[in-house]
Amino acid sequence: MRNRLRRRKRESGAQTVGCIIRKWRIEDKTEPAFNMSNMNILNNLRDGLSYPYTEKNAEGHITSMLYTDKSKTFAFAKVQCHKE
Repeated sequence: MRNRLRRRKRESGAQTVGCIIRKWRIEDKTEPAFNMSNMNILNNLRDGLSYPYTEKNAEGHITSMLYTDKSKTFAFAKVQCHKE
C-alpha cells in the first residue's frame, strides 16, 4: 500500500513537505471559491477580489493561469496535504 501511495504521488506532481504541487485543473475551482468567500481570508488579500468569490470566478482565474507564459508566471495548485 505504501509503495502504491508513493508511486501515485510521483505521478500526480512534485511532493514537498507532505504536499503535492501540480498544475491547476478546472476541477480545482471549488476549494478556492470556498476559501476566497471567507471574509477573514479576503480581508488579508490585496488583489481586489470580488465578494462572494464564486466557482465561476475561480474557473476564470484557473483558465488564465493555464494559458500564461510559463517562463514568466509560477502558478500551481497545492493539493493532497497531510502530516507525515
